[in-house]
Amino acid sequence: MTTDVGKRGIPAMAYPAIYTSSPMSLFLVIKHNHRSAQATLCLSSPVFLQGLEDAQPFILQYDANNLVPGTISLGPTAINLPQTCLTEIARSTTPQICTLSLSLSSCCPVWCPSSASIEPKAGCEAMFHQLAALAKATRLCIVFDYNYLRTENRTLIQQLIAHPEQLSGFPLRYRQGQFRCADASIFEVPEGVNTDVETDAAVKDEPPPPYVEAGSKRPRDVPTSPSSSSSSPIRKRVLFSPPVPYPISPTEKDSTAPPSFQPPCSSPTLTPNLQDAVHAAVSKLLPSVLEALLPTLFTTPSSPSSPMSSQTSNPSPPPPPSLSALGTMLSEHAARRLELKIENICDNMLAHASYQRDTADTEFLEALEDKRLDLIMAKEDCVAELDRVVTDKLHMFREDCTAEEQEVGDRLEQTAITVCDNGKEKMDALISTERDFLRRERGWLNWERKVFERDKGEFESAKENAKSGGLERSARAGSAPA
Repeated sequence: MTTDVGKRGIPAMAYPAIYTSSPMSLFLVIKHNHRSAQATLCLSSPVFLQGLEDAQPFILQYDANNLVPGTISLGPTAINLPQTCLTEIARSTTPQICTLSLSLSSCCPVWCPSSASIEPKAGCEAMFHQLAALAKATRLCIVFDYNYLRTENRTLIQQLIAHPEQLSGFPLRYRQGQFRCADASIFEVPEGVNTDVETDAAVKDEPPPPYVEAGSKRPRDVPTSPSSSSSSPIRKRVLFSPPVPYPISPTEKDSTAPPSFQPPCSSPTLTPNLQDAVHAAVSKLLPSVLEALLPTLFTTPSSPSSPMSSQTSNPSPPPPPSLSALGTMLSEHAARRLELKIENICDNMLAHASYQRDTADTEFLEALEDKRLDLIMAKEDCVAELDRVVTDKLHMFREDCTAEEQEVGDRLEQTAITVCDNGKEKMDALISTERDFLRRERGWLNWERKVFERDKGEFESAKENAKSGGLERSARAGSAPA
């Protein structure tokens, strides 16, 4: 049976064992064939490449026969992950975050797009370098939620920890239509591709120019000649916003306050007495200035009247009050700012709705895929259970047939013995009857023979007597006269 965890895989974080400070967000895919004793762990991560709009997936393949026996372990997390990362890889509110440590005998194969040049897009070099370091590492750690693993996958992890040499790599030849298999050398960026980034990094690493102390004037360097001004230009300080290590949602972008950069104080610090005097003067003059200025900005409406009198006297709505030039300018400025703010709010709402829709679609597809895998596993379990029940019933039927056959044989043997005994008894009785009959017949035959012999004797004697009597008659007849 071949198992595959999810369509996209398990959300995980991976990092080389020697670079614990730079974990990378990706997906863990487990390929396993129990019958063929094949297992492979894959780490998939999308990377933006030069000349392509969409992110292209890169897959790192860790075959079971490439793992070093005795060096694989599963334990708690060894590094401190941000809460956003823990929320990203957790499956539920009670996750079991663990770390799978692997040691490879050689660098893993890399599946990359077959029709694209392997050059990172500008601004995406960090993820590209993280993936390159992960592909070149022979010792790495994978952090994920143990609740994602099914029973067969947990058994596979334990088998990988105990005896990985008993397993071979899962074949991934079906990816050759869209990907090509390479090694970690594809991440070596040619010279000249990343020069801008290196220049920015060099500028970023340089210390900022020193600021003058408060209370002193900023010196001005007045060039005396064009050559001096051209030879030593004034270098501006470059400000960089802090990088966001992990992508956040539009709502998090709205709720996260942007970093504020305060300009250096170039004006001299006020003394406490002067500052108190300024505050006192402003507090004293501000109310009167506002009372005099505000009525000129906005015209005051007419004295209020009752609604009934206003309806009867003037049925049409009153004209809008006229504004002064400053009021008109402030109104137009406020309208433009309000329009931009509303557009920004609408864009954020649309982006948030799109993000929620994409998240819901992803969760729905993942849930659908989980349900499909659950149904497949349930079907396989039902088929296996049915096979087991049928096998047990077949064995029981064979045992019953064997017992019935033995019993029928015993019954037939007993019946045959009984029939033979009864036939023998009847045959003996018949033979005895026949013997008695033959004995009687022989007695009758002996008696008849005796009677026959007696009759024969009597007949012989009668014949002799008759013969002798005939001779006498013939003699008397010859002597008689003619």
